[in-house]
Amino acid sequence: MQKCTRRPVRVGDAIERLENGLSVGHYKGYTLYSAYQPIFCYEDSESLRVTGLEGLVRPFIDDVSITPSLLFQQIAPEDAFLLNACAGRFTFVTLRLRHQ
Repeated sequence: MQKCTRRPVRVGDAIERLENGLSVGHYKGYTLYSAYQPIFCYEDSESLRVTGLEGLVRPFIDDVSITPSLLFQQIAPEDAFLLNACAGRFTFVTLRLRHQ
């Protein structure tokens, strides 16, 4: 997929499935990767177990990592919903594929 420099019309237009099975998002020159933060709970007073995962977006522009807050500060207000939906969709698809 060529680098997307314009606003995608639909969320699916912004998603690319890579050869390794992972999915990334593209939005106006940004490449969006997913990352997962484990959520722990105590089983007893001495041990923890993973009870879930929080899906996070890791944005890059020109192969340089930027913070998600910087990305959301730089987008047009009317694109916030689209970008949030895009990040949620490719994060879910990637997580689902990793656990099949």
